[in-house]
Amino acid sequence: MGQILREPANPTRDNHADRSLGEWGATWIAARHGDQSDLGSAGGLIPQQLRPLCSATLQPENGTGQTKAFGYFSSLCSEIPGLLVQMGRVHVFGDEAGDLVFRPAGNGVSKHFIIGTASMEDCSIAEDLAALRREFAWTGLHLDQFHATEDKQRVRDRVFEIIADHDLRFDATIYEKRKARPYTYADPLYFYKLAWYLHFKHVAPEIADAKDELLVVASSLQIKRKRKTTKAAIHQAVMEVVNQVSPTVACHCAFSPAQTDPCLQVADYMTWAIQRKHESGDTRSYDLIKHKIESNYNFFKWGDKSFF
Repeated sequence: MGQILREPANPTRDNHADRSLGEWGATWIAARHGDQSDLGSAGGLIPQQLRPLCSATLQPENGTGQTKAFGYFSSLCSEIPGLLVQMGRVHVFGDEAGDLVFRPAGNGVSKHFIIGTASMEDCSIAEDLAALRREFAWTGLHLDQFHATEDKQRVRDRVFEIIADHDLRFDATIYEKRKARPYTYADPLYFYKLAWYLHFKHVAPEIADAKDELLVVASSLQIKRKRKTTKAAIHQAVMEVVNQVSPTVACHCAFSPAQTDPCLQVADYMTWAIQRKHESGDTRSYDLIKHKIESNYNFFKWGDKSFF
């Protein structure tokens, strides 16, 4: 898989004062992926204020996939007079539907494996979902979380109503498993990582650019479905994909059970709606939130060969 890097908009310019953080992001993204040529040779490219940072270690910190230099980059830039900083924070909450069992569908085996991500600039939807849980509690219905597969239809309708009213976008990539070539799923972890890569390499440049910060929170509830893989290996797979395709100066990954974060429950609901549409043709829930779905890509749509 090739790495997606952003190039400086105009690397020959010497006037650092009016350069945006987005232009600096390109150099730092390259350095983060092992290309430190700009840091050492392009003297005019790095402003004096940033040079102490360039000598900081660029080795990933334990378990984070981030470098120490990146940890201080945003705050340092905000203190540089004249440097145009227009940073935004983008939150991405990811979930999946289906399983990684590659045999004919039926008897609990899904037709598809789906990666879904809900992207938002703020997480205010979490407050509305918490208020909805309290509202249900007043009626005697006690919910530990919102989980589309298990919730009653009247609960689903209210949750989808809240989702429909909030400013967010949802993207899904659908993989019809019988059309996947055997070498891609011989190792389920490889297929899982490939699925995330093919999804997020499209989504990341659409939701953020070099001047932004990106936080990707993935649900860890589905670990048990990935046979012969460890939780740490799955987290590492997602983290490597995010670091590879993110165009941002700084990106971070976190992994949580869905019940701990209402925004992960949003991703669960929307991914479930996509799954219902593709697995059984049921579009009731999909129709409620389809205006929030930016992409719904069937990766093997044009394939006509089945491998099992």
